[in-house]
Amino acid sequence: MQFSIVMAELIYINKQGLDISPSTLETPIFHLHGNKNWFRPNFKELLEELPSPINSSLELFGGTGILSADISKNGHFSKILYNDDDRDKVDFFKVLKKSPGKLNLYCQYFTHHPEKVTELENSKHLSSFERAVLFWCKNPPSSRKTGTLFSAASILYTNVEFSNSDALKCLQKHLNEDNLLILCDSPYIYTKGYENRNTQSKQKDFTYADFERFAKEILKAKGIFLFFCRITASRSYYIPEEQQNTEADKYIRGKIDDCFINKGLFYKDFSYGNHGTIERVITNHPFNDFLPYSSHC
Repeated sequence: MQFSIVMAELIYINKQGLDISPSTLETPIFHLHGNKNWFRPNFKELLEELPSPINSSLELFGGTGILSADISKNGHFSKILYNDDDRDKVDFFKVLKKSPGKLNLYCQYFTHHPEKVTELENSKHLSSFERAVLFWCKNPPSSRKTGTLFSAASILYTNVEFSNSDALKCLQKHLNEDNLLILCDSPYIYTKGYENRNTQSKQKDFTYADFERFAKEILKAKGIFLFFCRITASRSYYIPEEQQNTEADKYIRGKIDDCFINKGLFYKDFSYGNHGTIERVITNHPFNDFLPYSSHC
């Protein structure tokens, strides 16, 4: 499919342009379940506590890339790596880096012309640019200030390297780098709903066996790691919290403990939202207010 846009229809969008001033993303550039926008104030504090030798970062399951954006804004990292097994996300970011103004223009136009989005969905042969537009239109951000988002993103992701590879192999490749901050925010164990993530890349359940493999490998890291786990509340987007099986939560907490307890690690539980959801962050570095992971929690 070829883009055919009447320029007169774009005037009202083009007038917005790309504001070159913002350097902070108000929200992720696109929306996905499980993004870490809520964690950013805590993450900023952790970045400030890192010892000076840590000057590179790696997101194994990059998702919206919001933490990599905040690492970029921090200014103390010479190398920032984003990885995700979803080609659509990685392709979007690559197009964003290459043509932020054009991508912003087309995304806004298609937002106002849903019939054009349908045409893209029904097209069998899309260019990388068209795939980026389609992905964004199916996962729009919560903010209406899309021009500002694209402006900030075009600045913050300039020095980020994007890769589309198996996360476990990516982790194994970087285990011996002692100057590296590793972020492992994998899908939560047996999360339901990932098959509906508005992506053309194949997805599968993230099982406990998958979780265990990552836990085993990340313990070998010579740098500092942050390993994220959801330990309470819903792992389904479609079942009300009151209908969740809390015994499943207890089972998964026990499995997480089995992987990390008494291994010289530290943890802190963070409340998320108003529904009793708790995110546990596990690390090999004694950050302030983190507790030794030496007993079942």
